[in-house]
Amino acid sequence: QGETLEEAAAREVMEEAGVEVGQIRILGSQPWPLGRSGACELMVGCIARATSSPGTGSRLSIDFDEMNSVTWVEKGVVAEKLKLAKDRAAGLPVEGGRGDTWIVPPYAIAHHLIDYWVNGDGNGVVAEERGDLKVSRL
Repeated sequence: QGETLEEAAAREVMEEAGVEVGQIRILGSQPWPLGRSGACELMVGCIARATSSPGTGSRLSIDFDEMNSVTWVEKGVVAEKLKLAKDRAAGLPVEGGRGDTWIVPPYAIAHHLIDYWVNGDGNGVVAEERGDLKVSRL
């Protein structure tokens, strides 16, 4: 039985973190090379709205074969970590180490998805209104 990318995203989030999601949108994709063989996977970047949360009485459940931690994080905390990641990528001095949480550099689609969630598209358009995400090839 086949499934759409949106169905696969919802299934993966549920399997790996125990979070139900809806309103799934594909925002972009990125080739992701695997080692020296030249093989490549396709990373698909989606954004979704959680329909289960601590407020609905649901609990996170982690698939430790896929993830090493899962937690709910306030947007302000993510914004601070995102700024550190951007400063680090720009070669600016960053106080302290990575600590227990950090955001991947801009070469990864995950960075752009997080930036999109925190800041919208930079033109005053919030995440829910924007239809695409541009990520440069590696």
